[in-house]
Amino acid sequence: MTEIDTRDWAAAYQPQVSATRFNNTVDCLRAIFALGIKEGVIFNNPAAELGKVKVRAKQLELPSREEFTALVFAVRSAGAWCSQQCGDLIEFLAFSGCRLGEAGYVRWTDVDLEDGMMWVNGDPRTFSKPPRCPRREGVGC
Repeated sequence: MTEIDTRDWAAAYQPQVSATRFNNTVDCLRAIFALGIKEGVIFNNPAAELGKVKVRAKQLELPSREEFTALVFAVRSAGAWCSQQCGDLIEFLAFSGCRLGEAGYVRWTDVDLEDGMMWVNGDPRTFSKPPRCPRREGVGC
């Protein structure tokens, strides 16, 4: 594989994916070639000069505090057997920053009311959140 091959690949791949995915793929490709160099399989990294694309921040349109409160109220008073719990979930996701999949793994043992902290461990098999908390070794927060 040559530098021209990697540039051709990048030109074809970049329009198909998000900027973040493209940049992460370039990083991965560079790392694979670096491993090949380390192992003596190749002598140079044909992806070393690949450029990355600018990642633009998403324009979020969040509801006002009043709109959010009205939304949660509407959900809680919808009349379904789980309306209250659905409203609770909406507030939990909004105020914790958890993704829906992560929220399902939060347990009361992950909540430290005294210090006002909560650990988000994610899926115990895939560890969707990387370990970051120095206070509890091996646990994400």
